[in-house]
Amino acid sequence: MLPAARLRLLPLAALVSLASAFCPQHCRCDDARLEANCSGAQLDSFPIALNPRLKRLLLAGGGIRQLHRNMMVSSYKQLEVLDLSRNGLRDLQLGSFAHQHRLRELRLAGNRLSQLAPRVLAGLQQLRELDLSGNQLQSLPSGLLRTVPLLEDLNLADNQLHLLPADSLLPQLAVLDLSSNRLAQLDGGDLVLPELTHLSLAGNRLARLDSAAFADLGSLRRLVLSDAGLARLEGVTFAPLAQLEELYLDGNRLRRLGGEPLRVLPRLRLLSVSGCPLLSALEPDAFAAGPALQELLIERNPRLTAVPAGAFLRLPRLRRLSLRANALAWLPADACAWPRLQAGLGDNPWLCDCALRWLAEAANNDSWGGAACAHPPALRGRPVSGLSAEELGCAPHRTRTWGET
Repeated sequence: MLPAARLRLLPLAALVSLASAFCPQHCRCDDARLEANCSGAQLDSFPIALNPRLKRLLLAGGGIRQLHRNMMVSSYKQLEVLDLSRNGLRDLQLGSFAHQHRLRELRLAGNRLSQLAPRVLAGLQQLRELDLSGNQLQSLPSGLLRTVPLLEDLNLADNQLHLLPADSLLPQLAVLDLSSNRLAQLDGGDLVLPELTHLSLAGNRLARLDSAAFADLGSLRRLVLSDAGLARLEGVTFAPLAQLEELYLDGNRLRRLGGEPLRVLPRLRLLSVSGCPLLSALEPDAFAAGPALQELLIERNPRLTAVPAGAFLRLPRLRRLSLRANALAWLPADACAWPRLQAGLGDNPWLCDCALRWLAEAANNDSWGGAACAHPPALRGRPVSGLSAEELGCAPHRTRTWGET
């Protein structure tokens, strides 16, 4: 060890070298990659003697309860990624990020933040991703995001937000996760995000959607509305989403599924309506329009007992159809008319009689499978695949003789 007198005489470059060599216990420091990974090391204070040239600093799963300016966050001016997830943070002091001009990703998930000062993010001019999920935020202060003008990905999932201030979101956001909050309504003008491509509103309390709720989301490609409390869908609400490709409606209070919203979504390629406890009927026009639809997931709907004839005939690009774990006993023969279609039919109470002969024959194809008989008792548990016409109770065909009418 160097004497204190000699240490005071070392040039700055040497001090930097010594600092770069220090790595707290249970941390992994890589000076070649300019990364320090202390995730799970249970640090109870912000480390101040790491390599000052670090680009990635990972501190998830520790005991850092507060973040103050004097914790020397400003010492790591080259940081591009900072992870402070799951530390029990209760407070972010103003100025904590004043010198983090190169930071592109900030993770603050799983802490105990209940409020944020309007300018707490000041200094983060290059920030692209911000994760505030799993905190206790009830609202966002006006102007919070104005100091991060390049932000593209914002995760606010699993908080207690009940409303969104009109000026709290940036128009250039591309990804926004508002799932598992307490939003009770979404009105026109709440989300003026013309560049947004991914939006999740899952797990909120949206009994209904305002007709103009998505009016300013013309670039949206993925929309998650699972477990949002929806009881009805209106085409006018979805009409502005001409670019939408994926729509998730799982776990809602829908009783019937009609032609909305499919007919107003010309580019939709994936639709999931699964886990809806009240869904009991698919209307004949439910899939009357869907020129781009490739994947249709209708699973785990315990009251869904039937599929109408011709339901999927107008889906020429359909490649994957899942009807698993519903209450289906029967399926029309035209349900799976498209070539190269992969269909999942397992965990339904199929009635194996002659009406399912077509399925027994089609199920020999590897693209079909999972269907097993629930009735009659003699066939219970038998795979539909390979059942003979005789086992299905089909009357034998008889060739007519000449003159027979």
